[in-house]
Amino acid sequence: LMPLIAGGHWLSEESEQQAPLIHGEPTWVVDPLDGTREFLLGFHEYGVSVGLFVGDRLTLGAVALPHEQVVLSGLLDGERREARRNGEPLSALAFDATVHTVVVSRHDYEWREIHHQIPHKVYPCGSSAVKLAHVVEGQADVYLSTRSRSVWDVAGGAAVLEAAGGALVQVDGTALTLSPQRVGIPPFVAGTHERCLALLRVLGAEV
Repeated sequence: LMPLIAGGHWLSEESEQQAPLIHGEPTWVVDPLDGTREFLLGFHEYGVSVGLFVGDRLTLGAVALPHEQVVLSGLLDGERREARRNGEPLSALAFDATVHTVVVSRHDYEWREIHHQIPHKVYPCGSSAVKLAHVVEGQADVYLSTRSRSVWDVAGGAAVLEAAGGALVQVDGTALTLSPQRVGIPPFVAGTHERCLALLRVLGAEV
């Protein structure tokens, strides 16, 4: 990937290069296997996440779901937003505040039993990249992440989500902006802005 852009950097869990990187320089942020635990257990909840930051802004990304033979991609070029599934255009997410289904981590579901606190259908899934893909494809309305994640876990899926009209929202209701300068990212909600706020309000947040 790096030769595609002169001077590009590479940041991943397995890379030798560490943040903070030089501000503004092109940076590929990659997780070659997001959902390692699920992969080893034989679950299909794993994927590949790739995001490109240019000028410290997420400009494109992709999530590959090998078991489903699906690649979701997102382009963020100024006002231009373009999301695709296996090369075919994806419809934009519906702009409403209706939440029917929420996807969460297996830890939150099985150990914290967070589904008992949410008055909607809730189901568990392993990989963050896969959970973001579920929101983009309409299997879930919102993805709730209650623990900190790494930027390489979500960069690819975040680009696709934003290209489809969604966003990452922090628990205080403000937008979560990703950067290769910050590896750890705080808890967030992913979906359309309206649906993210609706779920946060159900959970007691004043947003």
